[in-house]
Amino acid sequence: MPAPATVLVSAADAAYALPAALALLSAATSSPLRPPCLLLGVGLSAAAVAAVERAFDRAGVSLTVRPAPLLPDDASLPAGLPAAACARLALPAAAGDLAARSLYLDADTLTTAPVDELLATSLGGFPFAAVPDSAIASVSHSRLGVKGWERLGISADAPFFNSGVLLVDNQRWHDERIGDRAFERLREGETAAWEQGALNAAAPGRWLALDAHWNVQVRNAFELTLGGWSLAKGGLRPPQPPGILHFTGRIKPWHADYPPNAAQAGYLHAWRRLLFAVDEPRTRGRVAWAAARLGGRLGDRDAPR
Repeated sequence: MPAPATVLVSAADAAYALPAALALLSAATSSPLRPPCLLLGVGLSAAAVAAVERAFDRAGVSLTVRPAPLLPDDASLPAGLPAAACARLALPAAAGDLAARSLYLDADTLTTAPVDELLATSLGGFPFAAVPDSAIASVSHSRLGVKGWERLGISADAPFFNSGVLLVDNQRWHDERIGDRAFERLREGETAAWEQGALNAAAPGRWLALDAHWNVQVRNAFELTLGGWSLAKGGLRPPQPPGILHFTGRIKPWHADYPPNAAQAGYLHAWRRLLFAVDEPRTRGRVAWAAARLGGRLGDRDAPR
């Protein structure tokens, strides 16, 4: 049985345009089907759009670029929440005319395995599928869970999903008002995990759990590679499983302050291969990074979200 028609979607402002393009291209080129892609932009310049379109043309992948859906007039977003992060809340309006389903990918993701199995996943009547968050076990997490979960009548042990990778049935998402309810939660003051917390508050029990390798949250840590294994704080770690890597945290693998590790090396290789070295990131090698760390010249590495 053929997989349902699915469009790959990401959203970005000017600072994240090229990473979002890489997120989409790494997923689309992993499949012989070359699924179409949609980039939802917030304040993208004509030059940025042209650079992205050239990369897609070279890769032979169809791309549609659209402005991100307008936020509700009374959205009242928490201070610091990027408008591009809220584009996923309005996926049916943004992508419903392109395909029955959307695979939403955060701009800080990198696909390292064919996505055909993921695209063929049956949602079994659920409006969307996601991966349980590896750092936030349940909605009642004291710092990053759902604010007011008791008042909302959500069970304390309800699992919490990471919204960086979402496989969405566009019509069911619309019919069940997932995005609308998430905006309602934001208006009520959901700030613990921003739009991610709002989505978890909007759809408790209404999502299908995906295997963890479809959203592997990458540790933001300095590593030495030994025969495929990584030596870091805490000891030896096996190679990252193939799937979709998600670089959580404020410092990203294309930033100079990102600690060198195997996942970053793979990310930069994909950047050169798929973006054809356009604006190649200026990152630090291990020695330069260690010297900057000792000299106190590195940016703040916040907790993942």
